[in-house]
Amino acid sequence: MINIPDLVQKLLAQTKSALLEIVTTDTPLVIDAVDSYISNAETRMSSLLQNLSEGGDVKFLLDRLREEKDILRTEVLSFIVIGKGVAQNVINSVQDILLQAIASVLPPNNVA
Repeated sequence: MINIPDLVQKLLAQTKSALLEIVTTDTPLVIDAVDSYISNAETRMSSLLQNLSEGGDVKFLLDRLREEKDILRTEVLSFIVIGKGVAQNVINSVQDILLQAIASVLPPNNVA
């Protein structure tokens, strides 16, 4: 006889473990993408402000700052792509765990 409460507890523990592993594994990708944007933005801003302090054109500075919105939009889209990859990894892991739990409940001759 199958102990359903025990099976459910094991299933939930495996699911939590898989989710935590994926989050721990994939979170650095997102953090790296954010850090990369910040580093590049710092370089752009420093160059623009240095140019302005050396007598550069204010209109040039303002035009470049307006472009920052499009640059950030592109970066955010990359965050979304990374996030979709993380979500798909979560879905795949949990699906595998559920299928294994179902297979453990089925009689041996019904397991594919």
